[in-house]
Amino acid sequence: MRKSRVTVDKDEFSGTQTKKLNLATSSFKPISESSIGLIQSEQGVILYSFLYKNDWLFVESISIKIDGSIYTLESLKERREVESGSYISEKNWYEPSSELVEAFKSAKEISYRLTGKSYFIDFEVKSKKLALIEDFFSN
Repeated sequence: MRKSRVTVDKDEFSGTQTKKLNLATSSFKPISESSIGLIQSEQGVILYSFLYKNDWLFVESISIKIDGSIYTLESLKERREVESGSYISEKNWYEPSSELVEAFKSAKEISYRLTGKSYFIDFEVKSKKLALIEDFFSN
C-alpha cells in the first residue's frame, strides 16, 4: 500500500530538487487503492493520480472537489500495467491551474473522481492527511 507523505529528491548531476506529495486513499468495494499527488520542480507543479484495482478503468480525467469547488482536468499522459494477482495499475498526469494549486494550499476537505471510458470511481482524502499539503508547500 502506498503511504501518504512528502519526499524530496535531489538530482546529483544537476543539483535540482523535486518535491513530491502523495495522498493515499483506499476503498474496499471492490478492492482498490488510489492516491493523488503533486510533484513540484523547477518547471512547476504537476498533479498525478494512481489507481490499483482488479479491473481496468482507462482513466481519462480527474475531478477534484476541494471545499465545495470542483476542478476537472483531462489526462495528459498515462501508464497502465498488469500487476500480479490479476490486478492492474493506472497512473495519469495532469497540469493543474494556479487556482487549483491555491485551493490545495488551504483545503479543509478533498475528494476526487477518476473518470474512465465506461464508469467512474470516487475517493475521499481523509482530513488527517491534509496536514501533509501544508508541509509540501512550505519552504
